[in-house]
Amino acid sequence: VRREGGFHRVEDERVQTIARGYMDTYLHEQVDPLLMESERFSYLLYRNYDEIDRVVAVLCDEMKHSAFEPADFELSFGHGRSLPPVRVDTPEGSAELSGAVDRVDLLELGGQTFFRVVDYKTGPKDSVLSDLLSGLNMQMLIYLDIICDSDLTGQDYSPAGVIYSPAAMRKISGERG
Repeated sequence: VRREGGFHRVEDERVQTIARGYMDTYLHEQVDPLLMESERFSYLLYRNYDEIDRVVAVLCDEMKHSAFEPADFELSFGHGRSLPPVRVDTPEGSAELSGAVDRVDLLELGGQTFFRVVDYKTGPKDSVLSDLLSGLNMQMLIYLDIICDSDLTGQDYSPAGVIYSPAAMRKISGERG
């Protein structure tokens, strides 16, 4: 999409076509052809394709209405990765955290580079301030800190926020009729 002018210029249908192309390539390169003959697999595959289509549609809508641009995907931190590990020292000992940030978006504004961290979730996610104040659910704040401390482009980054983005669509039950 970036090569074709970005989300603001590329039609939603074209984005869906690009996504489907990658899904088809993955399917044919990674999945045993015998498995594709199974009715159950075909049903699950159709369901997954439909879900990915809807997630891509949400992503298109988000990116068309945002001045942020995706800059990095699966930005990894840890030994031998793009960014160093996060070291946590306590009186009882120390630990090093490693992992990957799903997506980092950038925005250049007034000579300053702002970034936001996007984390894809396949299930519901509630953000509660009391959890943060208690030291729980710190993942996104750790990601912000890692990027603030890094020197990815030689510029100072200013954090703009975090977004939990659905990577699956919720199923809603209803009564017949």
